[in-house]
Amino acid sequence: MTVRSRLTCLLLTFIVGVMVTLTPYNAYGVTSKPPSSATQTAHSSVPATRSSFLNQPHVRMRPTGAIQTRTSYSHTRYSHSFIAQRNNMQRNNIVTAQRSKGISAEITRVSHPVLPQDTDLELTVTLTNTASSAVSVHQIIAQQSRTPLTNQSQLYAWMAHDMPAVAVSDSVQMPDAVIEAGEEREFTVTAPAYSLRWAHSPYRWAAHGVEVVVELETPGKNSREELRDRSVVVAEPNFDVAPMPLAAVTTLSSLDFPDATAAQGTAAHTGLEGIVAGSSGPGETQSSGVINSDSADSVGALAGVRGIADIAGVTALADMATLPQEFTDALKGLGRVEVTPTLPYNADLGALVHARNTEAGDLAARLTDNVLEASKALQGGEDDSLAYLYLSDKLDVDTLNTVRAQGFGTVLFDSDAAGAANQDQRPVSAHVTMHITPEDTPSTSYPLNGIRIDSILTNALAGTLHVPYQREGIALDTADTTNVAIALSAIHYNDAPSIARSNVFSYDARATSAEQISAILNVPWVSPVPLSQIAKEEPTPSEIVLPQTAINAREINAEELQRIDHNAALARGYLSLFDDDATLLPQLEPQMMSLLDMHYRTRESERSQAIDALAPSAALRGKITLEASSTINMISAEASVPLRVTNHHDKPVTAIVRIDPVRSPLTPTDDATVTIQPGVTVTARVPVQARASGIAQVKAIIVSPEGVEAGTPHTYTVNIHSNWESTGTIAFAVLTFAVLAIGIFRSVRGGSRAKPMSADEFTAEVGKRRKDAQR
Repeated sequence: MTVRSRLTCLLLTFIVGVMVTLTPYNAYGVTSKPPSSATQTAHSSVPATRSSFLNQPHVRMRPTGAIQTRTSYSHTRYSHSFIAQRNNMQRNNIVTAQRSKGISAEITRVSHPVLPQDTDLELTVTLTNTASSAVSVHQIIAQQSRTPLTNQSQLYAWMAHDMPAVAVSDSVQMPDAVIEAGEEREFTVTAPAYSLRWAHSPYRWAAHGVEVVVELETPGKNSREELRDRSVVVAEPNFDVAPMPLAAVTTLSSLDFPDATAAQGTAAHTGLEGIVAGSSGPGETQSSGVINSDSADSVGALAGVRGIADIAGVTALADMATLPQEFTDALKGLGRVEVTPTLPYNADLGALVHARNTEAGDLAARLTDNVLEASKALQGGEDDSLAYLYLSDKLDVDTLNTVRAQGFGTVLFDSDAAGAANQDQRPVSAHVTMHITPEDTPSTSYPLNGIRIDSILTNALAGTLHVPYQREGIALDTADTTNVAIALSAIHYNDAPSIARSNVFSYDARATSAEQISAILNVPWVSPVPLSQIAKEEPTPSEIVLPQTAINAREINAEELQRIDHNAALARGYLSLFDDDATLLPQLEPQMMSLLDMHYRTRESERSQAIDALAPSAALRGKITLEASSTINMISAEASVPLRVTNHHDKPVTAIVRIDPVRSPLTPTDDATVTIQPGVTVTARVPVQARASGIAQVKAIIVSPEGVEAGTPHTYTVNIHSNWESTGTIAFAVLTFAVLAIGIFRSVRGGSRAKPMSADEFTAEVGKRRKDAQR
């Protein structure tokens, strides 16, 4: 090569180096130029949801009470060696935490929970400053786990920050990113595909941990701290996968709709007040606050439940006994969702069975039989193969024996409900034949058909990663619930890739979005199927050892069952006030049975309040009042005490007014029964008998025809003069006799002094008096 050629090459190399150095481009694939107007418009039109991902790095500034704005930042590229050198020099001044001094960091979006080959990964981290002073973001680094996460234990270790990470990107320097007190900002960083180096080939694709490290510094102080948050991403396989069957199950009951109307015509869980106020005639119902009965749009009618949409692979176990008719119709209108009835009132069947051996045994047995018989009736009564009974929490022999005695075919149970001794069993299919062996009689064993629900996947969607042999669960944020659930499904597949092992998970439709369920059921290695298809699979034999009785935490107990029975009796008595009690009484049974709802396991205080609401409350008794009056005078031993009663109900009532004989000198001889129209005051006269004279405080009460206190009592002052009437009568009689005797005596005495006159003398006297008169 000539000298001129060498000089030309050196010159070209120098020019290229200068151009690369001056080009504002970093390892994140983002230029430092401000975005064009078109880009800004595109950004402003993208909603801030986990499913939307921006193409450029941004900072979302959300001061408290301010309008959300976005500002792009220039990023300067630094080498890994510089980062390592800086970290070594300043390690003593760095505090590592996910939340420190009111500052939190959270990965809120992952661009691809299932990352395709040769695709960059964008991570959006949200920083929230709840402290009283501002902080500045020094740099952000994206990292990944050193090794793939091929089993549940590794996934747990990564999310627990017990597994090391390595950087997959250069740092992003942000010296001007100051987060004021009360602000929340988003930063999006990109991990280039070439630095991830994830395998997508058969038997090597897997889940990988991702991490964001945010280094903060307080203005004016020579100290820094690191905030970290982790999530997980699955590398998408680049080969044809034989997908495994996966079904999602959710239970729906009236607790999902606090204002919904029960099929029997009463608002669910409103208590006795809801029965009295909510129905004024046969067939009339309260309107639902969730469902628009005028809408023909099934999806619109289901908007009250976030996790229910027309998604293939979802099976809804619906409480047909209490859900509104328009809601069940809307469910059946969904083309891809399988709908099947579950236990009426979503009853806590295990708790009812456990209460059989307590002082509430007769009541528990009656309720158990009612629930199971109603369930069979809802299922059609003949095809037991469709009678899915979901027994959550612990399994025990007593409950399963009751199920078998009723002839049900299939029991759904959580995998961790069978106890720690059965956790190591990993059946080929979710459909199993359970060979139940009681702990106290190991020689006894009997089969029962069941569908095993993946508790780990279920718990992850509920916000907790809890794997076997780990003492504590790991709390997952909203973004992690979906990402971890997808990773768990990939791990389940890789446990036996040559066998399409079916799997089932359950979720709470009130807390889980339809987007989350759709994301899990539509990954490449999954074939979404309804529960009925898994029930048709050949069951896998599974030996399960169970205790005879296993009491679950917060299940309804015997004392609560007795309270329900007692309060229901009071409610029946109160409803006898109304002429339309024949319409109101049928609404009481659903109210009572709804208190057995399984959802109340996590709502103990609400359950207690609902039980109390079944009895007549003070407000309800205040609808019938005794009016105050002045002192009542009673002058005889037997009389009727007049009491004024007002009806504040919007319907007529027939009430009984009585005097409480306790500690009173008055003894009621009868009650006063009055019929009172709405808003009317009538006088009830209660016959009483006085035992003594004096001033007495008399308590009057209002009861229903069945003797239940139905109104507000009132105390009256009564002046009792029980001997005044007889004494006055005798005195009057004596006085009258005396006056009569005196008159007779005077008449008799005056008549004896007069002298008799002859006829001549009388004639002469008359003539004399006539002459005197003429003068």
